[in-house]
Amino acid sequence: MIAADELSERIKSQTLLLALKFDYVPYAGVQETHRASMPEKAARLLLFVGSHASIGAMGIKNSNSARRLGRWISAGLSRLGMGSEQFAQNHLPPSSRRSFYNWAAGRNIPQAASHAELERGLGWKPGAVMRILSSEAVREEEVFLPDLEAIARKAENLTDEDLLEELGRRFREAKAQAGL
Repeated sequence: MIAADELSERIKSQTLLLALKFDYVPYAGVQETHRASMPEKAARLLLFVGSHASIGAMGIKNSNSARRLGRWISAGLSRLGMGSEQFAQNHLPPSSRRSFYNWAAGRNIPQAASHAELERGLGWKPGAVMRILSSEAVREEEVFLPDLEAIARKAENLTDEDLLEELGRRFREAKAQAGL
């Protein structure tokens, strides 16, 4: 087991490497327009990371991740049968709408505090935004919640024997996972 201090140091060092790689180091929440030297960047980042509880608040810009999230948002909106404007009006507070348009266009990535709100609105599984941002090989099953109406329609046509067989399979699976 890793001690809290050691974990904190590991997170800081990994965050530093990521920030230096993407050349985006905010200082007190504001990105400066001029480039800073590497030691200056490191000092700023450690100061910034030390003052924030979560790495998600850092807002490290990675254009590939932002574009990938934008494509997934587009797919989610298509599944819902609505456009960005309608989605923003129906699912987001006014303060998040402008940010949403940037996420949907692939220009920015949301801060961790906005992930759950976005996931709920798009019908995604909890943690889907982080999966999309951190991996290029994300499958639909890892992002979208199952279509319960389609499942219910399919279940309507099952016989009693089929339902009992499925129940038994799920029971055996749960038992195996519990180690019983």
